Amino acid sequence: MYYMLTRNIFIVFLILLVVGCGEGESIHIQLDNQIINNNKTTQYIPGFVALGPLSGATVEIYELDKKGSEKLIYTTTSSIGDVSSAGKFKVPLFLIKDNKFYKIVAKGGEDTDKNDDGIDDGPTENNGMLRAIINSDTLHTINKINITLASEIIFQMIKNELSSSFTNSSLLKSINTKAKLILPNTKATIKDIVNFAPSINPANFNSAGVSDPSSAVLGILKGIEPNPPANTAPTISGTPTTSVDENNSYSFTPTSSDAEGDILNFSIANKPSWADFNTTTGQLSGIPDFNISNKTLNQDYSIIITVKDSSEANDTLSFTLTVNNINRAPTFTSNGIYTVIYDNKSVQNIDINVLDIDGDDINLTLETSAPTWISIFKSENNFSLNIDFTNKNNEDNNYTFDILATDGDLNTTVSHTLIVLNSYDSDGDFIPNDIEDFIGSDKLDSDENNNNVVDGKELEGDRGDQFFKYQWHLENKGLAMNDSNVSPVIGNDLNIFNTYHKYMGYNKGNRIKVHIVDTGTQMNHEDLSDNFDLINSYKIDFDNLPTISKGNDPTSVTKETHGTMVAGIVGARAFNGLGLRGVAPFVSISATNFIQDGSVYPDMLDTIWKDPNIDIFNNSWGSKEIYKRFLYEQYMESGTTTGRDRKGAIYVFAAGNGREIGDNSNFDYTTGNRFVITVAAINSHNYYSSYSTPGANNLVSAYGGEYYTTGPTIATTNIEGESYITNTWVDDTNFKYSNKMNGTSSAAPMVSGSLALVLEACPDLGWRDIKYLIAKTSTKIDVNNSSWTINSAGFNFSEDYGFGLINIQSIITECRTKNYTNLSPERNITKTYSINEELNTSDFTQNWKVYNLKVDQNITLEWIGITIDSNITSPSTFNIHIRSPNNTRIDLYNIYVNNNSIIGFPSSWLDGGHRFGTNAFMGENSMGNWEILIRNYLNREKIGYLKNIKLEMYGH
Repeated sequence: MYYMLTRNIFIVFLILLVVGCGEGESIHIQLDNQIINNNKTTQYIPGFVALGPLSGATVEIYELDKKGSEKLIYTTTSSIGDVSSAGKFKVPLFLIKDNKFYKIVAKGGEDTDKNDDGIDDGPTENNGMLRAIINSDTLHTINKINITLASEIIFQMIKNELSSSFTNSSLLKSINTKAKLILPNTKATIKDIVNFAPSINPANFNSAGVSDPSSAVLGILKGIEPNPPANTAPTISGTPTTSVDENNSYSFTPTSSDAEGDILNFSIANKPSWADFNTTTGQLSGIPDFNISNKTLNQDYSIIITVKDSSEANDTLSFTLTVNNINRAPTFTSNGIYTVIYDNKSVQNIDINVLDIDGDDINLTLETSAPTWISIFKSENNFSLNIDFTNKNNEDNNYTFDILATDGDLNTTVSHTLIVLNSYDSDGDFIPNDIEDFIGSDKLDSDENNNNVVDGKELEGDRGDQFFKYQWHLENKGLAMNDSNVSPVIGNDLNIFNTYHKYMGYNKGNRIKVHIVDTGTQMNHEDLSDNFDLINSYKIDFDNLPTISKGNDPTSVTKETHGTMVAGIVGARAFNGLGLRGVAPFVSISATNFIQDGSVYPDMLDTIWKDPNIDIFNNSWGSKEIYKRFLYEQYMESGTTTGRDRKGAIYVFAAGNGREIGDNSNFDYTTGNRFVITVAAINSHNYYSSYSTPGANNLVSAYGGEYYTTGPTIATTNIEGESYITNTWVDDTNFKYSNKMNGTSSAAPMVSGSLALVLEACPDLGWRDIKYLIAKTSTKIDVNNSSWTINSAGFNFSEDYGFGLINIQSIITECRTKNYTNLSPERNITKTYSINEELNTSDFTQNWKVYNLKVDQNITLEWIGITIDSNITSPSTFNIHIRSPNNTRIDLYNIYVNNNSIIGFPSSWLDGGHRFGTNAFMGENSMGNWEILIRNYLNREKIGYLKNIKLEMYGH
C-alpha cells in the first residue's frame, strides 16, 4: 500500500531497492548468513527513503562490512539546492549492491516547509522531520531528528534484525504487511538522485507524474557509478601431495588471498568419497580405505579446488591424486573357536569369518591336523566348516587344527578349535537337552542360578529339589539324614549322575512306563503328580472283590503310604522346586492298590501284569511262607512274551526282609522263577542290610539302608500330611516326605528306576538281555564275604548280593556298544532224575551226600531250576548245594542261624517237590556231570526218602 502525504518533510517506511539487474538475471545475495534468492529482475531489501524538501544538503556514501566498520567511498562535491514541494527530493538511506552494504547519509539541509503548507519557507531550520510507517497504517511523527542520526538508528535496527532469524524479522513482517511496494522498472542512477532538482520532470521516473505514489521512491538503482574501486579476483596456490597409500592419512590445504580482503569460499570438483572438504579453508583430508583401489590397480582422482570472493571472482588449483594399492593378506575376523552340538544324523555347517580387505578372491585350506570328517565348503567368497557327524561317535571333545587363507599372493594361517558338545547334555549340568527343552531351562548354561551349583544338583529356586541332599543313594556326600545321626559312607551310591547326562526316563517325551504294584500311590502328591499316569493305573475295590478298574485313582483309601514311598524312589519329579527326586525323575508312573489291605489276590495280577502298555512292574512285596504258586509265573510268562512290543515286560521284586529269622528268597516261587529280577538290599557301607533275605535266586542288589534308629535310611515321598509315618525333616512342615523308608522294598524301586534309564538308552533289549547285562556288569561289593564265587564264565555271584550292586552306567555302555547283539532265542533242557533213596542220618550228618546228574545237551545257561522232591521230615535243617561240571558250587538252600532263631516250616514242604531257582551259572555250559549235595546240618534224627530231582535249564 502507498501513502501520499501532503507534508513537506517525512520519512516513509518502504522497501529499498538493492540491486537492479539486467532482464532475466538471477540474484544471489548473502546478508548476515541469510541467503535470499530471487529470479526477478529487481531485488528488494527493507530500508528507509528520506524525502524532501531539503535545502543545502550534501550526500555521503559509506561502505560497511558485517562488523559495522565503515569506509567513505563517495561524497557530493556541492550542496544540493533547494527542493520545492513539487519535487520532493528523495534520498535512500541504505542499499546493498554486489553483496556489499552501503549507508547513504544526507548532511545539512534545511526544512523549507516548516509549517507543512506545501510552500517553501526558506532556510529557517537545520533539521527535518522523520516520519515512519511502522506496523500500522497510523503515521507516527518523531520531531527534530537529524537525518544522519536517523540513518544510524535505522542501520542498527536492520543489523539487529538480521542478526536473528531474518525470516522471522519483525521488520520484514512490517514491510510485507504494511508497506510493500512494487517499484517501476526505471533506470535512475545515484547521480540522478543526488543531483535531483525541481526542474527534473518526474515523468522521467514515471509517466503518471508526481501525483502517482510510485514517484515517491527514487531509490531504484542500477549501480553505484561514482568511482567504485575495481574488484580483484582471489588467488589460490600450493603444492599438494599427489599420492597416498591405502589406509594412510592424507591432507592438503591450499594458500589463498584476496586484495580487497573479501571473505573467500572454496569448492571442489571430483572429491574422493573417502575425503572431507572444508569450504572455508579449502582443506582436503581423509583416509582411503583398503578397498578404494581396484584390487591390484591404483585409483586416480582429478581434483579441482576453486576459490571465490563475494563478487564471484575466482581462481582454481588442479592436480591428480593417486591412491596406491597396498595388498594385505587375508584375515580371520573371529576368534576361531566354533561350538557345535553333535547329531549323528546330520551334516552341519559353521560360518568361517575371513576377510580380504583388498577385495581379493580368497581360498581356504585345511591343514593335515584337521579330523577327516571336517571339510571346507565355499560358496562364492563365503566359507563354512562342513562337519559330517554321520560316521562319528557321540562324544565331547575339542579338535584343534590350522586353516590357511590365501589371496594368491599373501597367506595367513590361524589355529582353529572345534568344540563338539554331546547332543544329550550340551552344558554338562546333568540334565539332558531334551529335558531342558521340556522344562524350559537353558541347555547351554550349566549354572542358571549363578551359585556355583550345576543345575542338575540344584537345591534352591524354582528348579531345585530341596531334600535331594539327603538322598545319599543318588549322591553320597556323607550327610546324616535321619535321627540316628549316622552319616552314610561318602561315595557309596548308585553312581548314577553320569547317566543323567543322557537319560532320566523322559525318552524324548515317550516316557518309560513303570507300574507300582503296591498298597496304592497318592497320584496328586506334589512331587509325583507331574509324572503320574492315571490312564494306566488300576484301582481294586476291596469292598466288592474281585472288582478292578483301569483309569481310576489308585490312592490308598486306608492312607497306607508304602506304595507312595516306593513310587517316589522310582520317579519323583526333579527340577520343580519341590521335595526330592526319583532315580528316573521323568518316567511315567502308574500304580495299583494291590496290597492295600495286606492281602494278596492273585487273580488281579492276571490283569495288571499283562498290561501291554507297561515297561517295568515294580513289586516291593512278598511272602514269608513257602509259596509254590505257579500261577504268578504264568502271568509273568505271558507278560515277557507279549509285553513291550514282544520284547518282554520287566518284573522287579524285593527279595524280602527275613534274614534275621532264617528266611530265604528261594522259598517263594514268585521271587525264584526265571522271569523275575529279585533284588537284595545293602546299606551305606555297601554290606548287605541286616534284614535282607539271601538266596541263590537273588540277581542284584541296591540300597535299602538300615533300620531308622541305627543308620541311614532312604528319603522319599509320603502321603501328604495323612500318613502314620511322620519321620521327616523340620523343613517338611506338611509331612509330604519321609526319611524313614528302608528294606528291600526300597532296593527294588531303585532297580526299577535304574532299568527305566537302561530301556531309554537301549529300547530294543529283551527281558533276558536285561538280566544278562545285570549279571555281567554289576559291581562286586563286600569283597571279603565268603559267599562270593566266580563261575567259569567269569561272573561273580553271591547269595547275599546276587551279581552285586547294580551298575547302571556299565549296563548302558555295554548295550550301546556296536558289538552288542541281543541274546539268541531261548532254549531249554528239562530232565528228571529218579533217586528213590532213603536218607539215613548217619549217611550225611556233617557230611555231604552227593547225587550225580548227567546232562548230555549243551546250551549257554541263564537260569536253572532244581526241584527236590523228598519226604524228609525236617527239611529246614538241611543244606542243599549244586555244583556245575565246571566246579561252580552254589547254595540253593543254606539254613541261617541268627540270634538262636531258626525258621520253621511244615515238615512236608519238600514233599511233592520244591523248586530252587538260581542265575548263578549265567554264561556256563550245560553239558556234563552236575552234582546235588545234601547234608543234615543240625543233626536232626528225622529221616525220609529223596524221591527225585528235576533240572530245568534255560539259556541260549
